[in-house]
Amino acid sequence: MKDEYIDFCNLVRDMPVFSMPWWLDAVCGEQGWNVILLKRNNEIVASFPYYIRKKIGMRFLAMPLFTQKL
Repeated sequence: MKDEYIDFCNLVRDMPVFSMPWWLDAVCGEQGWNVILLKRNNEIVASFPYYIRKKIGMRFLAMPLFTQKL
């Protein structure tokens, strides 16, 4: 899904910087984030990038460092 998201971000002109794949790679690491895509008629209509944080043996969704909003 990340490849589709990268292509989607390249097409959307007003994508927030905090949702850009290069930003997420920098603050989360390449394997530390993922994305959920909502499609209608095989076209992306919404995206939800998220950061998976591991702490004390548990995994949970969190806001990446230096990221104002996701």
